Amino acid sequence: MKRNSPDALRPLVKSMSPQEKEVAKQVIVGFNRKFGDYEPKTLKLFQFISDNTNLGNFDDEQVKNLLFPEMDEATFGKLTSRLREKLFESLILDVNLDRKGMYQPSWLVRQKARKSLITAEILSIRNQRDKAEKLIRKTIRECQKHELYDLLIGLNHISFINTCNVKGGERTAQNFEDFQSYLEKERLKKTAEMHMYKYAFYGINRASAKPNPKDVLKDIQKIEHALENGPEVPSAQYFLLQLKTVYWELKGNFNNQVRFARQLRHLFVQYPHLSSDIRNINAYLQEFTALLNLNVHKQALEAVREAQKLAVPGTSSYFEITKNQVYPLIHLGRLHEARQIIEDLLDDERVQGLMQEKLRYLLCVVLRENGQYGLVSRTLMEL
Repeated sequence: MKRNSPDALRPLVKSMSPQEKEVAKQVIVGFNRKFGDYEPKTLKLFQFISDNTNLGNFDDEQVKNLLFPEMDEATFGKLTSRLREKLFESLILDVNLDRKGMYQPSWLVRQKARKSLITAEILSIRNQRDKAEKLIRKTIRECQKHELYDLLIGLNHISFINTCNVKGGERTAQNFEDFQSYLEKERLKKTAEMHMYKYAFYGINRASAKPNPKDVLKDIQKIEHALENGPEVPSAQYFLLQLKTVYWELKGNFNNQVRFARQLRHLFVQYPHLSSDIRNINAYLQEFTALLNLNVHKQALEAVREAQKLAVPGTSSYFEITKNQVYPLIHLGRLHEARQIIEDLLDDERVQGLMQEKLRYLLCVVLRENGQYGLVSRTLMEL
């Protein structure tokens, strides 16, 4: 599929909500070179894609001839490219960022702060430093709440230059002190984060080798030493706790894995800016996995059901979490409940491919445990 093709834009347009499509239209019209009643060609192309997202593959030549029969292929490619840029731009407008429940709070603050940083730079260039400083101070307060040290460094840098220009270099001591503090905190946060990502996803990426627990322990000790001798950085503590759950899972000490998974949730209560649905889901699933290995099936079922409450219905992760309830239910002898969950998932047309095969295999297990061997044979033939 060509990059500058209407068919390449179709998945993006299909994913957009009605409100986002309306914003996209406003962006296309607002940044059009001509005014009045003229309909931009990009808008005409966007409307065609939006109205036909459920059709088969678009043929570039057919679309071009239908909408713009006089246009040559190269110009049509440029038109499609401009539309793609406008759609990307429309997705970062405040009307989208402010929509309730669409984004996690820390991510939302980060994107708004990025926009504020750019705005502050533009205001400073235009010699509107007072306005820039007000915006910077407001944005700094939000970034401090969410430990966005990388953006705090950039905001502080602009403020530092503005202070030098207006009040002279001797008035910049506080800026410099804040700058050094943000640098140190960002270093600690990123160090802990990079170590966590180095080990935490080995089970997802099948190509990666299982980490050596000794290597994980060494990195844990380095981070602990840095935190003991440095400033308080709650986000670094979060990544450290994640590393510890990975370490104890690798060591096979599932009691400690449960303990640190629960400490993660306690940290989210202590520092709400660290909390998000996905992080709480992961903490519950880490606890679920450990409890399942400990054969504490009732508590394992409780943990996975808490994770399910936070998952977005209809997503692949929601289906996976729902499926995971089957394992403790089988061990608890609650076979009717387990079978009902499996059959409900199999009846959902959004459950496809490998997930269907896993569910049919689990159904075989449930049927066998229930002594329904004839149904087991029939289900196996469907695999």
